[in-house]
Amino acid sequence: MASILDKLEESEEEILMDLKPSRRRFIKEYMGALVWFIIGLVLLVLDWSFPFQEEMLNPELMGSAFFFAAAFLFVAYAEARRYVEHYVITDTAVYEDIGVFTDRHTDLPYMKLQRCGIHRPFMEKIVGVGDVRVDAGQDFFLIKGVSEPEEIERVIEDRMREVMSGGNMAAVHE
Repeated sequence: MASILDKLEESEEEILMDLKPSRRRFIKEYMGALVWFIIGLVLLVLDWSFPFQEEMLNPELMGSAFFFAAAFLFVAYAEARRYVEHYVITDTAVYEDIGVFTDRHTDLPYMKLQRCGIHRPFMEKIVGVGDVRVDAGQDFFLIKGVSEPEEIERVIEDRMREVMSGGNMAAVHE
């Protein structure tokens, strides 16, 4: 299946921004992985007694392996979420491409856009990321967890103004 970038290269649209969520969006998952990893190291290094210890070959290693696996799953979850989300801002529209097993492809041409805004919960504000809401009335999507959301909002709003003020019908995306 062709990616959104392949389709855009065939249509010769100018790509203004190619975006993926920032790793800082998943700071909670990475911190959780760090906690699980430290617990696994503590269990590996210190002498602890476990229930059913007599039946296990190496109880410290078995206990640590559980926590190391949990840490790995936290990181794998964050990276998988980051991998499947893709956003592209072109000269004619804003595109969202999400999914691996199920796909969601959305495009909103500038001629249909009504507004663009930023949503930043407290934790995302601390780590310097945010969501940009691209809104065309009933149709909308969030460009989630990107660094410098103000810059992305500015690019989209500038392009919206250019399209609306110039009456540029080339920006109407079918």
